[in-house]
Amino acid sequence: MMRRDPFPITVFADGSVDAGSKATLRYYLANEAELEQFSTLEDGTGLGIIAKKISDRNELDVSSFIASTLAEAAYEAQMGAEDATIADDGLVSTYLKERANTFNLAIERLKRKYPDLEY
Repeated sequence: MMRRDPFPITVFADGSVDAGSKATLRYYLANEAELEQFSTLEDGTGLGIIAKKISDRNELDVSSFIASTLAEAAYEAQMGAEDATIADDGLVSTYLKERANTFNLAIERLKRKYPDLEY
């Protein structure tokens, strides 16, 4: 994302994505109308108010962004695992393979929720 500070996208072993990561993305990807709508709610303030879905459009953008980021990370992990296998470093190879598997699991979870997800 341009002109934004980097932030982590935490993926848990079951393939779920940390709610804080999603909330940050919801805020970054919200349009003016969506931000205005949520700024008038009396239920809370700050990022806590966007811990839930803002809109269908925003949630699809968030999911697409996460999936594309994870797909790139999974590819890099898989390539690293192959390099580690060639270098006969079984520990690193195993770690990177499992890292790629976790990222792919997260992508599959997103695709189950949004079958037509493009990333």
